[in-house]
Amino acid sequence: MDRLATELIQEVALQTDDHRDLKSLRLVNRTLNEAVEQVLWNTRPVVVHLNRDILHDVMTMFYDLKDGCPASTRIKQLRIISLSPQKELHPPRRYTTFADGEWKTVPPEPIDTSEVKEALEQLPEVLAGALCALKGLVSVQWIINEKDQAWTQDVVMESLASLPLLAQFEVDATAINAMPVLSFHKLRQGTLKRFSVRARCFSDPQNLESTLSTLFLHNPNLVELKLDKHSSSSDFRSLIEQVPVNTLRLESLYLRGWNVQSTPKMICHFRSLHTLYLLNNEAESYHDLWKSLQSAGISLRRLTVDTTKSDLLAYLESFSGLEELSIFYPDGENDSDDLARRFYQDTLPRHSESLRKLEVLPYFEGVWAIGLNDVHVFDCCKKLVSLSVSLKTDDVQPKNWDIDVVVSVQSLFCVIIHS
Repeated sequence: MDRLATELIQEVALQTDDHRDLKSLRLVNRTLNEAVEQVLWNTRPVVVHLNRDILHDVMTMFYDLKDGCPASTRIKQLRIISLSPQKELHPPRRYTTFADGEWKTVPPEPIDTSEVKEALEQLPEVLAGALCALKGLVSVQWIINEKDQAWTQDVVMESLASLPLLAQFEVDATAINAMPVLSFHKLRQGTLKRFSVRARCFSDPQNLESTLSTLFLHNPNLVELKLDKHSSSSDFRSLIEQVPVNTLRLESLYLRGWNVQSTPKMICHFRSLHTLYLLNNEAESYHDLWKSLQSAGISLRRLTVDTTKSDLLAYLESFSGLEELSIFYPDGENDSDDLARRFYQDTLPRHSESLRKLEVLPYFEGVWAIGLNDVHVFDCCKKLVSLSVSLKTDDVQPKNWDIDVVVSVQSLFCVIIHS
């Protein structure tokens, strides 16, 4: 076993899906451990899910990392699920017992032992030390728990700001009503390439814009940005225009719950854009966006929107090479039928040589839906591998394959696969 090539051992480890099996594989001998450990830290995140039942184990891990154990510089990925010791080790319990000839009520057990209380007091310092020791950390996913105490936010942000290789940071605050303003402005290493925030709403949108714009300013290598908000729309223009022209070279942009009113200053950050998601936005707010992208010669490869307008179709008809297109609610406009005819007749053929994925999902059955007489519109799409469309009810005839639109679509894919 000691004579096996390291590359071969690592290949075996890469084929091991189960986390426990991978740990067991490391225990075979020293050679295997050294080879597999690299695969383990490159492919598996360290998960922090703190509660009182496992408080001792987690604190031990924190102390080891803080003291500079070998893993502290090898760990690449971190996933924080909870920093709140939510479950009580000794929950209160009151009961009645018969003693000395009478019934007596026994008081509840103490909630925490002295050891637990001591650990909780040391947690802020130990957590900070453990996080700061992860000098090889590249990716962090942080799920903010509603029971996490306020100090955890400062400790995490301060610690991440000290990491020299942090390239991907993802914050998920959908478990709480409103995401607090985190100290994103402290992330000034210049190493961030991917940044994502998901929340129901923001507790202080104005301060959030300020801290985000500072993050953008100090991380010019940022190529992927995701801002996903479920509540009323915010103004993306006021955020992005706080960043000096040509600071960013965004390649992928995901916006939900943001108004996007195009300006020349904004478009300067979109010169390298190839992937764009615009969801749950005011359609009118990006009325000029399509014209601006067209004028700037920016040709997207992947596009997801939830509404369709003539300006969008005009933009899509101005270039070729689109690989993925998703339109979730194309029939929400008054001229929906005309837009549908134009899309299938004029817009779709422009990307027939490149389109691999197409989703067109109208609310209602109408011109956007596909029937037997419409399947031919996909004949030109020779590279299509994924198709999601609404079908006309009258043309779904499972008992008569000759007039079943489902069979017709399946036959189309058979032709595409063998062509």
